[in-house]
Amino acid sequence: MLTAKNTEPQQAVHYFMEGYYQEGTSRWSGQGAKKLGLSGAVDQQETFTNIVNGLSPDGSQHLAKRKLDSSQRRAATDLTFSAPKSVSLQALVGGDEKLITAHQLAVQKTIQLIEERYSYTRVTTDTHRVATRTGNLVVAEFDHIETRELDPHLHTHAVVMNMTQLDNGEWYSLLNDEIFKNKKFLGMVYQNYLALEVEKLGYQVQPKKHGQFEIKGFREQDLQEFSKRRQQILTEAGENATWAEREAAWTATRNKKQKINPQELKAKWQEEAVALGIKFVQAGAVQPEQKPRLVSDENLEEAIAHCSERNVAFTQEDLEKFILNQGLATDVSLIEPLIKVNSELLSLSQDKRDFTTLAAVNRELATIKLMQSGQGKVNALAHQEVVSSHLEKTALNPDQRRAVLDTATTTDQFTAWQGVAGAGKTFALKELKAIAAASGYTIKGFAPSSMAAKVLSLELEVQAETVARLLETEALEEIEPNQIWVVDEAGLLSAKDAQALLERAALEQARVLLVGDTKQLSAVLAGNPFKSLQQAGIKTSYLNSSNRQRAPKLKLAVDLVAEGRIQEGFERLDENGYIQTVTESDKIEAIARDYITVTPSHRARTLVLAGTNKERLAITQAIRERLKAEGSLGTATTITQLQAKDLTSVQMRYTHNFELGDMVMPTRSYKRRGLEKGQLYSVVGKDSDGLTLLASDGKYYQVDTGFDKAVYQRQQIEIAEGDRLRWTKNDRQLGRRNGQEFVVTAIDSNNAQIQYLDSAQTEFINLQQAQHLDYAIVSTTYSSQGKTADRVLIAADHTIGQESFYVAVSRARYDLKLYTEDKDSLLALAQSSRAKENALSALRQKELAKLHQSKPEKETVANAVIVARSPEAGERRSRGAIEQRSKAAEEQRSGGAEEQFYTESSPLPPYPSIPLPSPSPLPPCPSAPLPSPSPLPPCTPAQEPFTQSPVIKKPVPTSLQPKVAFWTPSNLGESPERLDSQHLRELVEDSAIHPKIAALNFKSLHQTLDWEHEAWEYLMYSDQLPRTNTGKLSSDFMSKYTHIESGGWWCDAGVNPKSFAGLQPGAKPERKLWGCYKPNNPREKADKPGKVIKYEHPPKTELSIFLLDVPDDIAECIYEKFGVQPTESDRVSGFWYCVWKHNLPVTITEGAKKAASLLSQGHPAIGLPGIYAGYRSKDELGEKMKARLMDELAVFATPEREITFCFDYETRPETQRNIEIAISRTGRLLEEQGASVSVVTLPGPNKGVDDLIVAQGALAYEKAYSSASTLKAWRDNNNQQRHASPAPPKKLSDFERKQLLLQRFSGQLTQMAFKKAIDALTDQQLLYLEQAVKEYFAQPLAQVPAPIDRQAIESEISHLQPQIDSLWLEHAHQEKAIRTMELFPLHQLSNKYNEALEQQLQTIGTIKELVTHKHQLQLKIQEYETRRENHDSWEKEQQTVEMKTMAQILKSPELQSRLTSIKDEIELKKQQLQARLSISRQPSPQPRRGLRR
Repeated sequence: MLTAKNTEPQQAVHYFMEGYYQEGTSRWSGQGAKKLGLSGAVDQQETFTNIVNGLSPDGSQHLAKRKLDSSQRRAATDLTFSAPKSVSLQALVGGDEKLITAHQLAVQKTIQLIEERYSYTRVTTDTHRVATRTGNLVVAEFDHIETRELDPHLHTHAVVMNMTQLDNGEWYSLLNDEIFKNKKFLGMVYQNYLALEVEKLGYQVQPKKHGQFEIKGFREQDLQEFSKRRQQILTEAGENATWAEREAAWTATRNKKQKINPQELKAKWQEEAVALGIKFVQAGAVQPEQKPRLVSDENLEEAIAHCSERNVAFTQEDLEKFILNQGLATDVSLIEPLIKVNSELLSLSQDKRDFTTLAAVNRELATIKLMQSGQGKVNALAHQEVVSSHLEKTALNPDQRRAVLDTATTTDQFTAWQGVAGAGKTFALKELKAIAAASGYTIKGFAPSSMAAKVLSLELEVQAETVARLLETEALEEIEPNQIWVVDEAGLLSAKDAQALLERAALEQARVLLVGDTKQLSAVLAGNPFKSLQQAGIKTSYLNSSNRQRAPKLKLAVDLVAEGRIQEGFERLDENGYIQTVTESDKIEAIARDYITVTPSHRARTLVLAGTNKERLAITQAIRERLKAEGSLGTATTITQLQAKDLTSVQMRYTHNFELGDMVMPTRSYKRRGLEKGQLYSVVGKDSDGLTLLASDGKYYQVDTGFDKAVYQRQQIEIAEGDRLRWTKNDRQLGRRNGQEFVVTAIDSNNAQIQYLDSAQTEFINLQQAQHLDYAIVSTTYSSQGKTADRVLIAADHTIGQESFYVAVSRARYDLKLYTEDKDSLLALAQSSRAKENALSALRQKELAKLHQSKPEKETVANAVIVARSPEAGERRSRGAIEQRSKAAEEQRSGGAEEQFYTESSPLPPYPSIPLPSPSPLPPCPSAPLPSPSPLPPCTPAQEPFTQSPVIKKPVPTSLQPKVAFWTPSNLGESPERLDSQHLRELVEDSAIHPKIAALNFKSLHQTLDWEHEAWEYLMYSDQLPRTNTGKLSSDFMSKYTHIESGGWWCDAGVNPKSFAGLQPGAKPERKLWGCYKPNNPREKADKPGKVIKYEHPPKTELSIFLLDVPDDIAECIYEKFGVQPTESDRVSGFWYCVWKHNLPVTITEGAKKAASLLSQGHPAIGLPGIYAGYRSKDELGEKMKARLMDELAVFATPEREITFCFDYETRPETQRNIEIAISRTGRLLEEQGASVSVVTLPGPNKGVDDLIVAQGALAYEKAYSSASTLKAWRDNNNQQRHASPAPPKKLSDFERKQLLLQRFSGQLTQMAFKKAIDALTDQQLLYLEQAVKEYFAQPLAQVPAPIDRQAIESEISHLQPQIDSLWLEHAHQEKAIRTMELFPLHQLSNKYNEALEQQLQTIGTIKELVTHKHQLQLKIQEYETRRENHDSWEKEQQTVEMKTMAQILKSPELQSRLTSIKDEIELKKQQLQARLSISRQPSPQPRRGLRR
């Protein structure tokens, strides 16, 4: 057995060097240890302490260059190799110490394998961090001989240090993910190496479970006498526990180790062995030349068959584990050569050692070919007009109507419905059935499971059966015409069954409609054909609207999860109290308690879910104990339960996978063997060649294992009257279905009466016979797919994945509770897909990876900021800085599996630029917050790095809100040739776009002399558009776009920012073909009648962003505004090149018009074609991937760039939520790249920023911009508002308050007049007035600013300036020294040169900190003065005087008493309403059946 855990430095030193007797049984091993000069015994505590702390053996240097506190550092991974109990007894008590050497040799070989395969570190490249194999480890091995209960236990702690060396000599942290991932495999490797060495010593070995063994000849009770530790683990985990469950029990039951002399222990064990009468095994003749078990091609073929039965992609370790498990004393190194030459295996990745099979690829291709062969081969069920007329009379939603219409009018034999959980697929199928019946077609239902087939049969009122049943029956000689096969839960079809299904349908000329959801769970067997067929182009209708959830908050969360926005959905569930954190020990009791606290009728509508069968049974027993206590369970008895063993068909061929007492059921009759189909036979004996079976009539059969069968294990379970149970196997003769639930109504001596929940039918079952049944109170998540319940309780564990999380949370109608030990871990699991792969998809991923790796290496760009100097010196300096920064970055980022380390570069803002005379008529540009310098963007595959060093300049203070508009819209002037007058008015007058910007970017499109409209040329350039053989666009497609010929305006998307990085000085960036067209006569949305598509983008092309051209004079003014002075070369390369290079702030908005309007106000604005266009969550093949920034936008995601979002003002909650999600997701990705993100909230009521500027002037936007919130503050505010409880009375808008006050109090001059007017108010108006007064005095302007110590602040500022000046002088001296050193060759190799660079960077950092602090102090004074002035002005306003008068009157006892009475009356009415609603929702009593009186 092999266990593994991470250890901290002090813990390692204490346990291995201080807290244990040392006998010299320790040693250094591994190639890394050799590189450090470590060998022999690990007996020097100082050396060991240095190594576990990441130091060189003598402690003189940090190998990892990271000086972490010891409590934060992973010192090492402790791999504990434990010998079998019989080996420990024979070696430590029986005295055969050659077995200790054998154990040490097996450990050594396993460590060598770990070193060759799994020694990795993380290395930072230009674009990302990659795992790199190093091939060396530093390992300290310690041999120990006893357990914590002082049993003999030979084991070795291989302490694998958190360090490994690259070929360049640099040491990095060890990435141990692969070691942990392959822990079970490595344990099997050790056991096989040890078995071989044990056999060489003359012993025979006996295989055991989990790839382990014992020396043959020991009695079981002898081993158990010395296995107190093992018994602890089995008591905790159970006899049939999995490897992972046993390891968890090992951790949970671990006691503190005692310190006893080894010689005393051995003497004690020998005395105990004599007393117990233990007989030790006598070894036979030593066989030093014995070879390991041969591994043949046949062994590998069986391993491939085993692995590919349930997965189309698997690893080399999966193959090796199967082979190692088939026979002991196998040398794992013999397997890899066979794998490399096997023609059936297709490699997916050399590094990951994963494969698919040629058979899987051919099967998937054959299935796709079957689907494609049926395209356009059948007649439509009905004409489109007939179907549409029928659907108009139904209650179907738009998605359902479209699905029925598509299926009824298609000419494809095979079609699909992809629908979210609860989309009402069956409801829509009823209408399809009606249309089909009217056209003379018959619908038959099929499903992967019998329960799903039964539900389909009942709900659709059609004949339905399992897919397996269809495939095992012979096709009729005479084909039944006009069949439509509806296959429900198609996502659970395996690749093998899908191919057979389509073949059978083609044979019987039946149409097939596959109905399912690729986002839910896949089949147990290999493949995901429903997804594969959709990717291959099967005609698919999408049902995206779920009708299951009745609680609005729950529906919102589940809808987000269904859309793949797991984090947002998870957050909604958490915010609304659906997720409960519990301890591991309390989880089961918490679920049982919550289940039992509701009424029995509510329990019947509650679904309890668990991830594993073990947890399912634990929760079941906890609930049953409570049901017993309350009397809901009556008379109890025990029954033999048959549980299917989880074996592949290949595993069933090997006798070692059978246990005595197992039950075998042939799936067909075998006359030669004497076995009958469906009969149970007990395994009463076995050897390596066959089984001895006992039939129910007492006959014995000696058989091989080469027949088709099901295998069950028997165990006793308790059942009681009132228990809810389910069948676990179909029985057609008795009419039982797998999953069918029933209740035990009575128990007598040998029989139990049961009643089915779905039919109220009763029957008796024989308690003396073994039965295929199980408890039904709790389900696994997998078996719950297709179920619905009012309330769902979920035990979340490590088995959760994206698909199972979605299935679990989408089962509930009204309420959901998810129990977890750690919300963060659960979220991470829920975001990780565990969907079954398809072979073609896996191969596509391989090709994409190849394509990615083949791109040329990018030049590295220093993040350090280098002071401006001559080009030659700058180039030399940048290389040195690059090397320094690269080393530091690699060290910081190379932590192991448990470590993360993040740093931020702190480049200094630039010097203030010298103002330039503006050549444009624009007014002097107001100053704005300065950008950070341009630490150039990290390289991505889509962008090349910029090689010129940026420039450091002194900082300029951030200014307050500007007092003068950047540009004030004036008269239109003459229309340019490019624009029609109506379009010019729309852009300039209606959207506040500067005429020069409008003329430069927008163009009116017209009919050409050839009678072809220009819009076709601008929009229809994609190679993917549907065309005829002559190259013309298809008629259907052209009819869809005829509206574009009515005219409209076009806007180019501008330059391609991905070309910036590789641009030569003075060169111009590439331009994009892409853009948008606004037709004068827009088309209507197909799915939303009455709504139009305002903007058209080139179809079948990738979306882009709008980087509009800016006239030179406006560009100069923007440069001046932000205090930058681009070189002439930069200016030639264009405005957006300068924005990118000089790290200017940018604003992100939606659409070209809004971007143009903001550019007209001096804000570099990027236009997105849609709010969600800033990121990508699918790759080029449409496969889901981790969200990343859209490539063009990623160019501007540079460290410390200020990026502001400005999207529309919206009042609809759904649209507001979409905006919030889009900004949150894009903003988070920008922040991950180091950008500083904020959000402007427009004040309304004008929708867009261009509307705001037109209606309220340019300064209205500047006010909103100056009040922009950080992304986090903006999100927190949204969450707070969304969940704030609405409180009466209704909150008035500012406009309503003003109107109310003006009407009631205009002309009131005295307090008496105010009093009289207030007394005349109605109750509701009085509440409104009280609220308005409270809000008026609660506004920030009404609060007296907290005083500041101005003298102390100014004194601090005056002290800071000399320090800053002094540092700039020091910086100049450092620069001079560095330039001198650069005159010498190979200066980069000099420590002195590198130290000088580091000192200069430290000086720059200190300057930045001081300048920033000074700036903050100055702002503090400015802000206080502004707040003070504003408050004083507020105090003098007439409205404030009136409000104070009204506030004083409202505080009078008379009015306070009246207000209290009003509020009490409102509260009373609210309570009465809730009581009435509660009564109305109670179910009416059921009438009693019986005779009338």
